[in-house]
Amino acid sequence: MLKEISPVPMSKVLFAGSGSEANDFAVKFLWYVNNARGCPSRKTIIARRNGYHGGTTTAMGLTAHGNWRFKSNQAGGIHHSHPGYCYRCPYGLTYPSCDLKCAHDIKNVIQHETSGEIACFIGEPVQGVGGAVVPPQEFFQIIYQHVRDHGGLCVADEVQGGFGRSGENYWSHQHFGVVPDMVVMAKGIEASGGSGSRSTWKPASGASMAGG
Repeated sequence: MLKEISPVPMSKVLFAGSGSEANDFAVKFLWYVNNARGCPSRKTIIARRNGYHGGTTTAMGLTAHGNWRFKSNQAGGIHHSHPGYCYRCPYGLTYPSCDLKCAHDIKNVIQHETSGEIACFIGEPVQGVGGAVVPPQEFFQIIYQHVRDHGGLCVADEVQGGFGRSGENYWSHQHFGVVPDMVVMAKGIEASGGSGSRSTWKPASGASMAGG
């Protein structure tokens, strides 16, 4: 059933123990994929400020929300771009005259804070812990294009937004007209029944996972 509803074509599924573990696996799986492709230097991850991805070592490194950044050892090699939060625009601009400057910020992050060889971008299509933040319609189309232009893959963290929680669509990223290479899912899949975590991915390309 998970393969049938997965937005990733020809997807595979992996079960994990929680949403945090599923996000951890997403990153480590992409590192493995890049090693297998002969690109071991592609380790850098880009996430979004104000985002939450879990409490395990790597997931905590992905998280960029002060209230949830615990005092613990966190994974390195992770950078953060602007979240697309119009209500608190860091540039003091107004949509749509802003030309989505917040989305194009990821290009600056890649060019100035990394070697240019990135593994992936991971983001919640609708930020949950950060305050139910919904970015502009074109936001993820711009983000995904910059990431793919630099050889990276795109991961949608649907732990909080998936399984119809955002309304009309089954997956929250579908509101923005994008198709990720990997989807991470949890919570909603089990309806609090404790069925665990899952991941699905497109062979040799992307993945999706789910957590309890």
